[in-house]
Amino acid sequence: MMPRNDLAVLLAAWLLTSCDSSTSIGDVPDLQGTWELQAFELDDGSVLPVPASQTYTLRFADEGTVHAEVDCNLCNGTYQTDGNSITFGLLACTRALCPPGSLDQQFLAALGSASSFVRTGSELSIRYAGGTLRFRVG
Repeated sequence: MMPRNDLAVLLAAWLLTSCDSSTSIGDVPDLQGTWELQAFELDDGSVLPVPASQTYTLRFADEGTVHAEVDCNLCNGTYQTDGNSITFGLLACTRALCPPGSLDQQFLAALGSASSFVRTGSELSIRYAGGTLRFRVG
């Protein structure tokens, strides 16, 4: 049997090494709340502004659930973060036919390929394959 001092030192060393992480909970920005899409920034430098008549929002709730307004449709699903990485699970959406010029399919495709995010105050950027989605607190 180990002496108590040796056991305490071993336990302390284990705790210190198991807590080694590059991202602590305090380093990860809080996403909860409603975010309104302002623009798509494409990798080629062009920007697709969101028409005033269309609404694209993400409402992040606790326990990894997300609710989205995608122009004329509503969606519910899940998301996961790990540090500043983000992925969205499958979204269950209503299937109304949005009017011509809608960005609904581009928005859903962007969420499906989301990879990372940055929150700075009242702004949120979500990086996806092809560009960046820019949001503001709604």
